[in-house]
Parts: sequence; structure tokens; C-alpha cells
Amino acid sequence: MTSTQGRTLKVALALGGGGARGYAHLGVLQTLIAHGVPIDIVTGTSMGALIGSAYACHLDLNKVVKLLEALDLNDLLGVSPHPFTEMLERTASEYLFRKANWRQADQEKTRRLLEFYRLLTHDRTF
Repeated sequence: MTSTQGRTLKVALALGGGGARGYAHLGVLQTLIAHGVPIDIVTGTSMGALIGSAYACHLDLNKVVKLLEALDLNDLLGVSPHPFTEMLERTASEYLFRKANWRQADQEKTRRLLEFYRLLTHDRTF
């Protein structure tokens, strides 16, 4: 790295949220690695946090790509194939009928995601 007035510059990568962007993040990371660009800091939101932490845990990104291509993440997480319809039903349930059981379903989806990630990373921390 070059230095400016005696300070060494660092490369920080900020990864955004969104499932489709997560796949793009993988490609960007693979390209940076292939070109020898050192990454000193990784931050992320939502899917960006998952991909960034996979990188920080030193997972083989090629294997992560193959795994994600082979999985039906919607099925794994219990996400409806019709998210708009589900959103309308949730809103009606919460506001019209005062039922909040959808929150328990969200907790189950989060639990599934965390369990999947623990398996993927072999419970590594960083």
C-alpha cells in the first residue's frame, strides 16, 4: 500500500444488503482476491454482512458460490415464493385483526439462517 504523510492506507470494503447483491459481492471479492488487492476491513448489512463474514472467516468463496447455487434459500429460510402476498397477509393480520403471530415465524426464519451459517462457518468467530 502507499502511504500519505507517513500513514499507511487501508482498503475497506462496505457490502450492502439484498439477496441478489450478495451474489455480486461474492464476485467482487473473488476478483479483488484474484488481482491481489488486500482487503483490510470488511463491513456489511444483511446479505452483505453474511458474505463479508464468510470472507472474514476465510471460507473458500468458490465453495460458497457453489453451495448457494445448489440451495433453495427461500425454502431453507421458509420464505414465501409470493412475498408480496405474504406481506399483505401480515399487514392485515397485524393491523386489522391484531394478530402478531407472524413475528414468531420471523424468529424461526432467523433461527434457521443462524443455524445454517453456524454450519457453513464451522462456528468460527472473527
